[in-house]
Amino acid sequence: MKTSLVGRIALLILLVAGCDRAHRVATRPTVYGDPSAIVTTLTASASELTPGGSCTVHVHSVNPTRLPIRVSFTSSCYQTFLVFQGQQVAGDLTRACALLAPTETLDPGEAFDWEYAWDGTLVDQGKLVVLAPGDYQLVGKLITPGAPVSAPVTIRILAP
Repeated sequence: MKTSLVGRIALLILLVAGCDRAHRVATRPTVYGDPSAIVTTLTASASELTPGGSCTVHVHSVNPTRLPIRVSFTSSCYQTFLVFQGQQVAGDLTRACALLAPTETLDPGEAFDWEYAWDGTLVDQGKLVVLAPGDYQLVGKLITPGAPVSAPVTIRILAP
């Protein structure tokens, strides 16, 4: 009788252990893609800007890969655009961003979008500057290290 009781206990232990293994699920750590794979484009609602007028600038950053991409930001502003005149940056946009440093996951096919009504003004050394008539290049940017910028879009600011 003792042998059959020991055998039953051993069988019960094996069954319980076997059931426990059947319910365990192994998980692999998530593999993330490189932020340099994000594609950013910029579009503007007009190619010419009259004094006192404005145009809508749209910055679109999409993850075209099959992997999620972790994106670390330096503030609550995720995207911006730069304004160049020739090879020189003409100034910064006038915007307020919270000093948060969020990290987001951009899933495959997911995008960040941002629109800005731009009136041809920038901030240079803390002063508001109305850009002079001429051709300027706008370049969209996801504000995170390693993310490429968009192709430039030319905007002509007309004389009054």
